[in-house]
Amino acid sequence: MKYLYYILSLSLLVACSGEDFLDEAEQSINSDQESIENNTALDNLIRGAYFNMKTPGDLGTMDLLIYQTVTTDIAELKEYANIVSGARNMLPIYLRQPEINDIRFVEFPWAGAYTMLYNVNTVLQFYEQNEPPADGLESWVPRIRGEAYFLRAFAHYLLATTYAPPYSSDPQASSIILLTEPPAAPTDYQGLATNQEVYDQIISDLKNAIELLPEEYDPSLHPEDYQDRAKRDAARFLLAKTYFLMGNEFWNAGQDGDGGALEQINTIIDSERYPLVQSDSLQQVFLPKGLNQIASETVWYATYYFRNAWRAPRLERMYSDFTGRRDRGIAMSKATLEQIGWNDSTVAQQDERYNDWFRRYEAGEDPAFSAEEDEASYNVWCAKFTDRTANFVVFRSPELYLMRATMRLAGGDAAGAAEDLNVTRTRAGLAPLATATEAEVSAEWIKEMGFEGRRLFYLQATQQQVPPGDRVGAQMIPYSDPSLVRDLPRVELVRNPAIAGE
Repeated sequence: MKYLYYILSLSLLVACSGEDFLDEAEQSINSDQESIENNTALDNLIRGAYFNMKTPGDLGTMDLLIYQTVTTDIAELKEYANIVSGARNMLPIYLRQPEINDIRFVEFPWAGAYTMLYNVNTVLQFYEQNEPPADGLESWVPRIRGEAYFLRAFAHYLLATTYAPPYSSDPQASSIILLTEPPAAPTDYQGLATNQEVYDQIISDLKNAIELLPEEYDPSLHPEDYQDRAKRDAARFLLAKTYFLMGNEFWNAGQDGDGGALEQINTIIDSERYPLVQSDSLQQVFLPKGLNQIASETVWYATYYFRNAWRAPRLERMYSDFTGRRDRGIAMSKATLEQIGWNDSTVAQQDERYNDWFRRYEAGEDPAFSAEEDEASYNVWCAKFTDRTANFVVFRSPELYLMRATMRLAGGDAAGAAEDLNVTRTRAGLAPLATATEAEVSAEWIKEMGFEGRRLFYLQATQQQVPPGDRVGAQMIPYSDPSLVRDLPRVELVRNPAIAGE
């Protein structure tokens, strides 16, 4: 099918420069827009959007979750690792140098996200302008449209949380290119929207997705691979995260009279569909792979088990590769270990998450690095992502409890906050709390969600200052500090006259 070829060919364009990649993508879309003949072709476009969420090339859109960790205090980048030079240089990310915008981590995720948007916008525009093809698969149309809305919101969300200042710091600040329809021509350049415009669109798209997406997979209605794709609760989850990030005025009341973040959180939790894993090995949360293979607490995941992308997210390589390669280079900072009490291994080992999701090497024990390379007496590494072909967990239910605990504490309900924290604490083998403090809430976010791309999200949602971590000479900075916002990719600034001077 012509569009399936187009989907695959976009990923092959990663060998080109970022500028050539986007130009070629635009031309392919415009030349093929009239080739859609059936609903299967439209579903293939959606499949292509999932694919491009994880590509192009060396780094993809999903890898922006790495940014949410590496730029914060919980990460310590080891300068003896391979990821501080060459094409995969992470040092400017760690050092909060947004002006260095010609590295792959900045360029490739941007290109991948807009390729996703080209796909889903083509689908949505087709259904807006045409009757669904009469091919016997008309029942697919609501689900296909729902996935398109969800993926459009997710792409814009990842872009806005990396390349734009926090919404709460300035709703009218320049944000990202808001793409809601396929470009009319290769020279149909778009300028930057405001934060308000971007977040309004994300919320609108997610509400449409919630209305259109099915609650569960139905083999009599859906293609087999839909088991691995977004359902209604994924859209609810992302809407909760969006409102939570926008600031506490959106926690209990969102747009158009809805109940804000709390309404979506309660809806998912009260469904009891995502109980936390209770196992002798919590590593099982991150190990399932294969069609519809997930842990009970997983709400949405991305698949890598059979040619679903050219490579897994770089979280595995940069955080959790214990094979002896020298790409693993991002450990938990000593400042954070001290903050949460995990600098004392005896205390840390009382928490099953430390035992199952992290690995401590004393000086000289690390198989990848010698003691002479690192003056530290020990390092603690994340071990969540040891299987690069496992289904990659994007949303899991513990985060819902942590968001609600944060909101309850901010509202003066320390006992209610403790009740939510106890869901994750008791699973980890820790004693329950009667009341919770802000320090305990913050620590629980780190222990439960550490290295999953939630640290900057939490600090920005609660508008707290960002600590320096182990960065020498660095100071505490505001959550809205410009050093935390990546400059747009150099290739985009060069090629796009509509954002000249931004």
